[in-house]
Amino acid sequence: MCVQFINALEFMIIAPIAPSLLIPFNINLNQIGILTGSYTCSAIFSGLLGFIYLDRFNKKQILYTTLGILSIANFLSIFCTDIYMIVVIRLIAGFFGGITLALGMALVIDNTPPEQHGKALSITIMAFPLVRILGIPSGIWLIEQFNYQILFVLISLMILVVILLVYYIIPSNEIKLPQPFHQRIKLNKTSILAISLLGIAQFPIYLLIPSLAIILKYTMHTSNQSMPFMFMASGIASLITTKIYGHLINKLGVNKPINYATTLFILVLIFGIITMKLPPIIFMILLMSSVYIRITAVSLVTSKYPQEHQRSGFNALQSAISNISATIAGLASSWLLTVNADASLGNLKLLASITIVSAILLPLGLFIYQKALKTQC
Repeated sequence: MCVQFINALEFMIIAPIAPSLLIPFNINLNQIGILTGSYTCSAIFSGLLGFIYLDRFNKKQILYTTLGILSIANFLSIFCTDIYMIVVIRLIAGFFGGITLALGMALVIDNTPPEQHGKALSITIMAFPLVRILGIPSGIWLIEQFNYQILFVLISLMILVVILLVYYIIPSNEIKLPQPFHQRIKLNKTSILAISLLGIAQFPIYLLIPSLAIILKYTMHTSNQSMPFMFMASGIASLITTKIYGHLINKLGVNKPINYATTLFILVLIFGIITMKLPPIIFMILLMSSVYIRITAVSLVTSKYPQEHQRSGFNALQSAISNISATIAGLASSWLLTVNADASLGNLKLLASITIVSAILLPLGLFIYQKALKTQC
């Protein structure tokens, strides 16, 4: 969870602190997307390479390398003076950050018994709402009180602490010999579905994430002062929901929770955005809770597909597909949603409708995957 927390924080913190980076990095507002986009594109590329090569090496030793380079990249960010320098740093961070995510999830599965996989994955996934609850608010506060250099230095130091935790806590695995090509996962209908399910689960929320603050402000009339509370409350709710589901996952399984969470997600969009009958705080809490149940359940389903010697490459490609999904969804959201002259949002109901349709794809994809898995067996 610590590995995923610092990895997610290092990526997610850029957008919230972007206004503080305009002057020191000599960039303008419409170039902010380049910083986040460069990270994502690089992570996609590294995920594709990781699928081919990552299983040839010891996971723990590669994790040292990726975390070490992330630490150096964040430290070097304090010396950037223009957009070209910071984009290069973000490209490096994205390349090794994508691999770090894959290695972390693989090590979780490798070092826990099968009956504890659900609980272990839920603990790991809790890192993401924790970033929203603690990481981002703390980062914004540090910049307001001091400067952005302090934030990057602290992130760099935190990564070094995580490296020590990895060294002392995670068991060492023997270095495996390179795996022949035929022992890697073969890309067929079943494996492609297994790799793609997480991206399918994340696509609907990434249609909304770029616009959530705008929706809350212009449609639900949330004040700027209330906005941090909204996101923090939804993060706490996500954390609690993920924790509870992690404890009950062996009893509940994945199919029913995914179906129920998808139904809840759709109802929240209908009553929260289309008919505007939900209070903003209830909208955020129910929305994010349903999202993390879907993600936790899908992570458990797909974690069972690869064998141990295929796990790093599988997770790397899964991460790449998820980043592609997030990129497409973010671009679609930005293209669809407009702000009218009267401060109302154009195409909002269309965006919500597309999000609802895309949410239904997860239960459908899971059904097809499980059917293909039985046929393959």
